[in-house]
Amino acid sequence: MHRVLDEVGAADVPMIAVYNKIDTIGADERRRLREGDPSAALISATTGAGAGELLQMIASRLALDTRRVTITFDSDKEFDRSRLAGCTASRASSVTSRPTAVS
Repeated sequence: MHRVLDEVGAADVPMIAVYNKIDTIGADERRRLREGDPSAALISATTGAGAGELLQMIASRLALDTRRVTITFDSDKEFDRSRLAGCTASRASSVTSRPTAVS
């Protein structure tokens, strides 16, 4: 797998190793996998085991590249509405007639 990533120029792309079908192996094998690759996610698509941990790992990796912004605006003012529309179309469509804070 690492060779293929290197060949396509993606060797430096962040990744999470995921081992599926952990429901088919014993506790000793799961422990060996965890010790061999502590940053890997061990999951079972059949039982759902480890899915929550995998989602948390993905969310934490994505959070490194995000920034939270709070916008306060007055929906009665055209200037504020146009500025908000430039930020996000989905929020602008739900503009109310009173001052609103978007977080």
